[in-house]
Formats: sequence, structure tokens, C-alpha cells
Amino acid sequence: MPATVTLEEELRDLVTHEEELRWEPKRSHGIKSELRLIPVGQLTVDPDYQRLFTAETKYREIVGNFNKVSLHVLAVAEREDGTLVLMDGQRRTQAAIEKHSARFQVPCWVTSGMTYAEEAAVFVDLNHNRLNVAKTQLFLSSLLAGRPLETEIDRIAQANDVKLGLGSWRAIGCVKDVFSMGVLDETFRVIHTAWGTAQKDVPPGMVFKGVGRFIQRYQSHPRFNLDRLALVLMGCRPDELAAKGRGRSAQMGARGGHIADGVASVITELFNGPQGRRIPKWS
Repeated sequence: MPATVTLEEELRDLVTHEEELRWEPKRSHGIKSELRLIPVGQLTVDPDYQRLFTAETKYREIVGNFNKVSLHVLAVAEREDGTLVLMDGQRRTQAAIEKHSARFQVPCWVTSGMTYAEEAAVFVDLNHNRLNVAKTQLFLSSLLAGRPLETEIDRIAQANDVKLGLGSWRAIGCVKDVFSMGVLDETFRVIHTAWGTAQKDVPPGMVFKGVGRFIQRYQSHPRFNLDRLALVLMGCRPDELAAKGRGRSAQMGARGGHIADGVASVITELFNGPQGRRIPKWS
């Protein structure tokens, strides 16, 4: 007779071949992990670090291609009250419910004893290279996890009355780029003065980045000052500046032009004005 294989042994074998199981906690004290088969209906999602999905087209594609054999092991956190929080695989579990039922059992790597911040860190670690996870969502999750980069960016934003996140200031990639230039605070201050920071006043990401590029290049020039830059931007709406930046970047295309560089080039002309050359031409 063939040897009897226990459920745990089957799950262990599955885990051995799972590339996605990378959520080992940073600490071991007070942390316990185990493999379980759990009905999908018992799994919940914490919207504090994982947005409830709204991409219907993508979801319908997942449902249409659903295969229970390739479901993969799911990352789950068990909280003190027994709540089972799904840290990754939201669409797959919803597809399992639709294709089968809430009683359909899925293999889960369940970790107990984690804090909210550690749960959020797991979500970020599992999703940072996935194209279908919004940069804004990863930023908010990283912020909840206490990651230093996102924490510092948020500190600068809040100091300028800016709320980064879903629904407002969503161009997180551009915000991070400007932060890496070392002029995030100055860029926020200029835009706050010129256009405000309310949701209706949020500039397109490439405009924000273009303002940052301009400040980065000319901030040490003797004829540059933030007050004049803010005054210049007051006379040009963000959407108008974006359109001009796209046209300019197309002209610069042969030289590797980018929309943000196109915006910066337009700002340079506006800053210099018709009276003469205050700062060098953007090139």
C-alpha cells in the first residue's frame, strides 16, 4: 500500500514550490505561523492598507481564467479576536467564491501575533513589483508600515497642508521623484502658493515633476527665487501648463525630451519673461 500522505505534508510540499511565500516576519518573538485550509468566506480584507478592488474588467478576466489548481498559497494574518485578514490575493479569493462558493477551501499560510504595521509591510513586500497594484496604494501601505522613505515624504507633505493618498495627490511616483531631487518641500510650497492644495487644484503629476525639475536646476542661480516662480505659475493653469509641456517635449523628443522636461522648459520661458534673460535657457 502507498504511504499515507497527511494534509500538512501536502501543504508543505505546495509551499516548497511556491515562489510567493516571502512574508517571513522580521521578528520571531511572539510570531507563530502555520499552514491551514480555510473556507474563502472566512477571509476578510483590511482597507487601511489594502484597497477594495474596483477594476471590474480585470476581475472578470481573473474569474474567467480561474483555476483552483493554480490558486497558490495565500498570505493571511490571524488577529487576537480570531479575524482572518487576507494580506494578498483579494481578487483570487473573490473569484473562488464566485466560481465555487464561500465554503471553498484554499491553502493559507496563517501568521498570528503581527501588528497592523507588520501586516501592511507584508502587503508591500508581496506587491511592490506588481504592475496591477497602484503606486498610491503601496505608498499608503508603506506609510502604515512605518517605512522611513514614505514617512518622511508624508511629513513634508503634511507640513505643506497636502494629503497624499487615494482621491487626492495620487501621482505618488512623481512625488517620490521630486523627493529624490531634494526639492519636495520647495515644490509643494510653490504650488501651494500658486494653485492651492485642494483636490480641485491638484496639478497633473508631470506638471508637479516639471516644477521640481525647474527648481532643482536653478535653485542656486542668483536670479532665481521661489516667490517669482509662484507668481509666474499663478498666470498659467496646471492643465494649460501640462498641454504646453507635452507640445514642448515632443519638440525635444529627438534629444530625449520628457514631458516633465517640457514643462520645465515652458516654465523657464515664463520665468524669464519678455524683458530678457534672467536664467539660462532650458536645454
